[in-house]
Amino acid sequence: MATKYQYLKQCSCCDDRFSRINLPAINAKHQGALIKLLKKQVTQMRMKGDFSLMLADGVIAGFYYQYASAAEELKAEKLCNRLYDAACEFYDELMQDDAVWTYGEAA
Repeated sequence: MATKYQYLKQCSCCDDRFSRINLPAINAKHQGALIKLLKKQVTQMRMKGDFSLMLADGVIAGFYYQYASAAEELKAEKLCNRLYDAACEFYDELMQDDAVWTYGEAA
């Protein structure tokens, strides 16, 4: 199986191709900063698809990217790795700052 297909999923109802990757649990209050960081990565790769974060119970749980073209699908592995690495660096910075970065708010 080619590496490309490890990262691509296909919608059963509309045949759109997308990637969905889990991230470390980050409090949703950091959504604005994280989405800005990750969208910058997408723009730098000159990709035009739809990007969004996945939220669950006040926590950023992952990201979703719907590919705009077959040419973008060829970059799936690079995109997913780049976004995952950037999110993990963001997570690590929050931990170093002693910020509340997972479930709940500061006491």
